[in-house]
Amino acid sequence: MGTWGAGLYDNDISCDVRDTYIEFLKDKLSNQESYEKTLNMYQECIGDIDDEPLLWFALAETQWKVGRLMPEVK
Repeated sequence: MGTWGAGLYDNDISCDVRDTYIEFLKDKLSNQESYEKTLNMYQECIGDIDDEPLLWFALAETQWKVGRLMPEVK
């Protein structure tokens, strides 16, 4: 993983999760489908002490910004 600062999107994982989720929405998938596909793509982050928080923070912030924050992500 590349990191270049202390901001939420100053690393590869957060940027990739955000971009992947948004692309699924642009492809007209539902919020649930976009969420599930994003989690499937970044399954290797789940359980990783460094990467898992980045996945959840990026997904929560992105869903919040687009007005689709899911309770399980929150």
